[in-house]
Amino acid sequence: MRVIQVEYEVLPFVLDVEKALQPGAPALHPAATWCRCRTHQAAFREQGFAEADVVLEETYENAIQIHSVIELHGSVVQWDGDNLIIWDSTQGVFRCKPKSRSG
Repeated sequence: MRVIQVEYEVLPFVLDVEKALQPGAPALHPAATWCRCRTHQAAFREQGFAEADVVLEETYENAIQIHSVIELHGSVVQWDGDNLIIWDSTQGVFRCKPKSRSG
């Protein structure tokens, strides 16, 4: 007996960076906010190229990098008077900013 029916829609895609940047290329998130930021910076880029003594254009590629931790995620905290001591299993120390007791 089938309880769930699934319908798939095959969407267009590109696997090449240069093709993905071409006008009309399939967009992963059509309304992504980074697109607007990029267009605002285009004028500064063109001005910078025009004023530069030397312009180098190169293409660099790198194999995919995946962050694969093997530790458990967790925190241990202890109040010591007015100080809060935190032992946290993270490699992103700037994302672990303590707040004061008052908030």
